[in-house]
Amino acid sequence: MRTALLALVILTGVTEAAAEPELVSSPTGYLVPAKAIYARATIDDAGRPSSDARLGLGDVAEFGLDTVDATVSTGAAGRARGASVATADEPRRYLAAQFRIGVREDALFRHQPAVALGFRKTFERDVGDTSSRLAELHLALSVHAGAAVTLHAGLVLWDASLERDGEPPTLFHDQGVRDQLRPFGAVEVRASDRTAFLADLGWTPHLAPGHVSLAPVIGAALRHTLGHGVTLAGGLRAARGDVALFGQASFLLRPRRW
Repeated sequence: MRTALLALVILTGVTEAAAEPELVSSPTGYLVPAKAIYARATIDDAGRPSSDARLGLGDVAEFGLDTVDATVSTGAAGRARGASVATADEPRRYLAAQFRIGVREDALFRHQPAVALGFRKTFERDVGDTSSRLAELHLALSVHAGAAVTLHAGLVLWDASLERDGEPPTLFHDQGVRDQLRPFGAVEVRASDRTAFLADLGWTPHLAPGHVSLAPVIGAALRHTLGHGVTLAGGLRAARGDVALFGQASFLLRPRRW
């Protein structure tokens, strides 16, 4: 699939920089331009790939598919004959459908930030005797603060469910909004027209029988725009004590016959 996307970039002759609706771990207020296809492929130092593909609709919406990461506790979580049973944390990657609507920057008044309201829900993931899925609702704002800095901020509301054979299901919304709601933020600093430094704070779910929690994810990256709709980035992502290096390529495609 990634080979086909690269071939499409060459054939369509795109000449603009790629829009970035998401940074390392947090969304932005910017939508994919109308009639454009945004695609992103990422791989980390453990060889784990992830992807993101979106279609822009009239500069006011976008929809697509992407991957979402979470951690699930495996093994029995209760007690066996009075003794606690150890558990292990297993990283899992989910395929999610997403839809976002928004308003572009400065559309309504001067210095108005770009605003995007997004929702995504994963397909159910079955592993062994467990079944799990995730959902996420976010409100993101992005604004240029001078010629070299862009600020991003917002709120994200997560939901999740975990079902294990023979045990009651664990539903994140049963714990209340206080556990589900978190702020996120990011900053971009441009060193040149094509190069920018990124730093952001996002959140990742941790699912365990009887309880779901959110762990902070800190990301930092260096992004360089090559032109022709191609952008490369590299950096690190730290969550739950695990630091992963990653490389990333994103493409913004505008087919000539659309």
